[in-house]
Amino acid sequence: MSEEGHYERLDLQKIDDAYEDLRTKTRKDKGLPKKIRQSGRRPFRVAAGCLGMLCLISLGVNIAQAVLYRSINNKLTQEKNWLKSDNNQLKRRIADKSCPSGWKKFGCSCY
Repeated sequence: MSEEGHYERLDLQKIDDAYEDLRTKTRKDKGLPKKIRQSGRRPFRVAAGCLGMLCLISLGVNIAQAVLYRSINNKLTQEKNWLKSDNNQLKRRIADKSCPSGWKKFGCSCY
């Protein structure tokens, strides 16, 4: 026995016609349950929802980073200003310091 006896030959035209009939019938048939009609769109809606949530999370993280950056930047600016003023005071103190008589000043030291 040949294998062809067990299977009918497929007629591609019949398959195409049946597919087209099913497609047009599905489009026209509003009586199908909504879940069946929209099952093709569901994965895209889930993906769009996930991407939307990721965008919202990203936005929240960006806002939090901006606020944190500003507060740290303000603190560092205050500390830098304090260090500059302290450095200037120390430089004035050193410049005002004079050497005893008979000694020579070289840089910050007396010899």
